[in-house]
Amino acid sequence: MNPEQMAQLSRQRKPTDEKRREFLAELREAENAEREVLLAALRTGAAQSQLITNVLKTVGTCLAGQTITTDEALEWVADEELLEWIRLGPEGRQS
Repeated sequence: MNPEQMAQLSRQRKPTDEKRREFLAELREAENAEREVLLAALRTGAAQSQLITNVLKTVGTCLAGQTITTDEALEWVADEELLEWIRLGPEGRQS
């Protein structure tokens, strides 16, 4: 292969290599964006779970300190839409 043919081959490969690099860069950008969205969703979920924990602990503290009745505690938990997080009765037992 003469130098002219090598130069021509090199010119042919460069757009392909450049396109490949561009494609890989786009993939990395998309993956980074997806990672950021997932990380934000995880942070949101962690914050929500902490809020649920804080509300349930507060209700429990008030109930233990006898500042609210059991009915008021259940009403409070219901108002916060957290009844699904507490288990009462036989169905609440874990196997």
